[in-house]
Amino acid sequence: MIRAFTMICVAAALGACSTFPQIDNQISPEVQSAGYPTLLPVQDLRAQVATGPIEPRDAPIVVQAEQIDTRANALRARAASLRGDVIDEDDRERLDTEITIDEEDA
Repeated sequence: MIRAFTMICVAAALGACSTFPQIDNQISPEVQSAGYPTLLPVQDLRAQVATGPIEPRDAPIVVQAEQIDTRANALRARAASLRGDVIDEDDRERLDTEITIDEEDA
């Protein structure tokens, strides 16, 4: 059983090392050599929204300041909900109880 598991792991590891030309050829050389986009502070984005639409290279997208604020507030609310306790008090008490095993049961 262990030998079969080892063989499966080795096969998966070797498969992960291969290249996929169908996927690799989809990326143009310009995109491959391009740098990472510049990250802008939210204040700069809001200033751009106030003066007009933010236009990416390919297609103009109109973004309203309210949309940015709504999205930011939604992300803050989601982050706040993730900061809460993972285990409630009842489960914590159950996990903290000592487990004893009688020698007769073992």
